[in-house]
Amino acid sequence: MEARNGFGVTSLVLGVVGVVFACFPYVGVIAWPLVLAGLVFGVLGVVRVWKGVATNRATAIGGTALNVLGLLICVGQTVLFVSVYR
Repeated sequence: MEARNGFGVTSLVLGVVGVVFACFPYVGVIAWPLVLAGLVFGVLGVVRVWKGVATNRATAIGGTALNVLGLLICVGQTVLFVSVYR
């Protein structure tokens, strides 16, 4: 049986791109859908690893962690902008 590692790789790519976009003010709006989708793909990738269908445990966990980091940056920027412009 062939390993199906697409979800973990997709999560990692979306996590890297999402964290990069999240670091820039106003452009960070683009990061929200990226990190949310990446988080879903990362969780699905980890579930596939647990089931034994995928073999990329580190990639799936790394992608999930990057997406959580990107989400935290997005939330932090949103809280900062709301508090400053209120």
